[in-house]
Amino acid sequence: MCNTAQRGRPQHAYALSERGGELFTRHYALFSERLIVQMKAALGDDEFAIQMRILGENLASERAGKMPANGDLPAQIKALSTLMHELGYDSELDENGDSIFRFAFRG
Repeated sequence: MCNTAQRGRPQHAYALSERGGELFTRHYALFSERLIVQMKAALGDDEFAIQMRILGENLASERAGKMPANGDLPAQIKALSTLMHELGYDSELDENGDSIFRFAFRG
């Protein structure tokens, strides 16, 4: 025997939270790699290098206030790790007793 009360439109609606949505892969790396290859082919090696340098300089100037300017290398490296997290990278900072820092990026 069929229960007709369970037919028709769903009785519940579900949605992912922003945090839940972050768990799904978005393939940004694939898109970025293809975009870079296409730009390099269209611009040529020299112009591509110029444009990438300009991009890097612009990004650095936008974030300059987030980096310590006092020359304290350990503080700058820790600030870089924090900045990479803010940019969406999963960076891991490993500091051993000799003040050697190693980053591992998984993003």
